[in-house]
Amino acid sequence: MVDRLLSWLGHPGQDFADGAFSERPAASSPRNRRPRTAFVSRLPADFDGLSRLFRSAFHDLDLMKRRAFFLNATGGLIVGTPLFAAVKRDGLEAAAEILKAATASGQIDAASLHVSQGDTVFGRVFGTAPSSVEDSVFLLASISKTISTAAVMTLFDQGKFALDDPVATFIPEFTGEGREKITIRQLLTHVSGLPDQLPENAKLRAGHAPLSAFVEAAIRTPLLFA
Repeated sequence: MVDRLLSWLGHPGQDFADGAFSERPAASSPRNRRPRTAFVSRLPADFDGLSRLFRSAFHDLDLMKRRAFFLNATGGLIVGTPLFAAVKRDGLEAAAEILKAATASGQIDAASLHVSQGDTVFGRVFGTAPSSVEDSVFLLASISKTISTAAVMTLFDQGKFALDDPVATFIPEFTGEGREKITIRQLLTHVSGLPDQLPENAKLRAGHAPLSAFVEAAIRTPLLFA
């Protein structure tokens, strides 16, 4: 179980009818450098204001507090965490204005802001993409890492592994070029040395390759640093 989940956690994230609002009940850095938050660090430069809003509430959380963030993020991808408890409604309105401006200027076609805290949901959608509504389907891409991380940390809570256990303990083939020193903690914090994506990523995805094929490719892929 652990080895299947770990295979999703080796690289940084990517990817991302106007102003509809509702408020309703909720249904690749060196290893010694502090990792950044992928969904913040990859925002375009013009989104700097939105980046600061979320970074200020998130960047001081240690790994255990981030674990709570990821665990809470799994409820249908509705986020209800200390991060958003700190970001008051005014901050969410400010974030909404930034997204509104971004879609109006053509930087992005559509955006959805959806935040849950307790029994209240703050939701707005922006842009001109077809069916840009609150329940629109978006390409999740690396957002799915929150699910994998939560699942891994659930196993941690059950005592199945320690954060500083080598990955090779669970995937014995993961050796060579310093791989045997890479820990689960380093995978979870994106400082393992694995690249952003596999060289054969497009081919594997196009062929709907099984997870085992991605794992095998990751074992062969040269590390960016060791």
